[in-house]
Amino acid sequence: MIRLIGTFERSGKDETDNTEVTFTVRDNYKHLIKSLNKDELYSIRVDKARNKRTEQQNKYMWTLIGEIDKARNGDRSNDDFNIYIEALTRAGAKFTHLLVEPKEEVRNLLIEQFRAVQFVRRIKVDNKIIDDYKCFYGSSKMDTKEMSNLIDTVLDMASECDIDTTYWKDVFDIE
Repeated sequence: MIRLIGTFERSGKDETDNTEVTFTVRDNYKHLIKSLNKDELYSIRVDKARNKRTEQQNKYMWTLIGEIDKARNGDRSNDDFNIYIEALTRAGAKFTHLLVEPKEEVRNLLIEQFRAVQFVRRIKVDNKIIDDYKCFYGSSKMDTKEMSNLIDTVLDMASECDIDTTYWKDVFDIE
């Protein structure tokens, strides 16, 4: 059985007046599509894909982030949060820069308001010392496309570390 996720593009008629339906699917399905045979009859089912991130997807992402941390840092793994920030950065996730007073309580307020906060630099502005923070809105504020991009980025990072993502995909029953 081959399962694909795609978007409906169009329908029309072929030269013998049969109805054709076209869906656009991601390139990562190429190997599955190549296995299809034009002489076979296939049963096709079309359902709406889930349009919201599921709790299982979130657990899957964080588990992979943990596995990436273990692969990179071995026994000293405790860098999940920085790996998450790396994934957000690589995925082009939304963020803003905030310039704030260099106080711990101000930093803590940023952490309460944003999912991920990364210290960038300390600068001097008008003879005042200011901390520059990159504040990510995080996955909980992402739409489906943005979350999908983040998960794909985490999958790329896992692949770079030779992590078998199939096992965890099965554990969390991710399609």
